[in-house]
Amino acid sequence: MNDYNINKRQKSFSLIEMLIALFVTMIITHILLISMQGFYQFSLQRTMRIFDEVIAIKQLSFYLNQSTDIIVTQHTVCFNDIHNENYCISENQNRIVKTPGFDILLHNVSQTSFFLIEKDLYIYFNNGYNEIEYLVSNIERKIKEKIVDETSQ
Repeated sequence: MNDYNINKRQKSFSLIEMLIALFVTMIITHILLISMQGFYQFSLQRTMRIFDEVIAIKQLSFYLNQSTDIIVTQHTVCFNDIHNENYCISENQNRIVKTPGFDILLHNVSQTSFFLIEKDLYIYFNNGYNEIEYLVSNIERKIKEKIVDETSQ
């Protein structure tokens, strides 16, 4: 009878062994969660940055699709809106802004430029992480003139 109890005790884990295994598992899980939290925050910031860019480009596209007499230079796009008021889109202090009124479309950009390929207007900018190029609008029949930037001559 004693031999049976000894064999049974050797085949099972003690309470202390189970608590140690649980403690080690909790430490590993905690380390993994902390490392994943940094990845999640980076991913969320990147997603929000892309979301801001898309909204700004959609807003710029809306302005241009509702406008007439578009004038494109390398660093500025000027247009008349539906009320025949003149506005310009340009970079000012690392922001893409609409003036007059100074409506900020996008923050934290540099090296902003606009260019035409056939009748499609593109915007290029650097957001500090990537160089980005977006198709803004097809401005066929709306373009008044294309002015070449003086620095490129």
